[in-house]
Amino acid sequence: MLGLKDNTLGEVYRWFKKQIAAVYRPDEQTTLANEVFRRFLDVAPDQRVLSPRQRLSESDIVRLYKAAKRLSRGEPLEYVTGVTDFLGHPIRVSPRVLIPRPETEEFVQWAGAHIRERGHPKHQAHRLLDIGTGSGCIAIAMAHGFPGMEVWACDEDVDALEIAKHNALINKVSVGFFRCNVLARRDHPFPPASLDTIVSNPPYVRESEKARMKPNVLDHEPAKALFVRDKDPLIFYRAIGILAMEWLRPEAWLYVEVNESMAPETSMLLFELGLRENMHTADFRGKPRFVRAQRPGQGFH
Repeated sequence: MLGLKDNTLGEVYRWFKKQIAAVYRPDEQTTLANEVFRRFLDVAPDQRVLSPRQRLSESDIVRLYKAAKRLSRGEPLEYVTGVTDFLGHPIRVSPRVLIPRPETEEFVQWAGAHIRERGHPKHQAHRLLDIGTGSGCIAIAMAHGFPGMEVWACDEDVDALEIAKHNALINKVSVGFFRCNVLARRDHPFPPASLDTIVSNPPYVRESEKARMKPNVLDHEPAKALFVRDKDPLIFYRAIGILAMEWLRPEAWLYVEVNESMAPETSMLLFELGLRENMHTADFRGKPRFVRAQRPGQGFH
């Protein structure tokens, strides 16, 4: 069947790697095969080594064949398996949402550390909003990290919101989701000065940067969640900054993930909109990717 000698675990594993060998290096084949077998069959590498004669069903082999075909077309592993991990939390993904990156995990940890450092008045619940939530990974991680926090998240795409709601459900956290269009300033339910934190990882890749991106990203991930026009690359940060000046309480904070080539410009834009204490920070690769800024206190002039 499908060129297999038999249906044992060891043979099927070797066969699977051969199916993707034309596209991936040997080390990549192993990584992809291990993850697919873990996700689809609940078989860890040590189990495969210890039980190579374990038999697989015909339906299991068909699933693996379909997965290999998708991988060979360059489809990202996370879309093939339908799930990824984000700071230890399972996150369902589809081509309707971006695949969470390690940089965004670091962004959440960086923002979370500052939230803990700054503390919060005991007489009110800390209210956080994640703008452009996509899969919901940021909001879900924040809700996990701060159990007493009131977490909200919004996105313009209704399909993304459905995925995010499902992710909150499987991760057993409470997040309030709603549809929003920050550019049109519609569907915004918060009264002025009612938020303690805004976080966002909006589209920031300039169209001129497409040439440097991998085909599996360009061909499969949602373009509208990635790209902005070169003539106005900070369009979403401008809209978010305006909302931050309206929605944040005095002395509350905005945290954004940014284009590594435009961190100083993003920080300056937020300063020009009225936000203060602006700073940008490098990620684990040494690239300036995170910016935070504070709405001034009421006595600020």
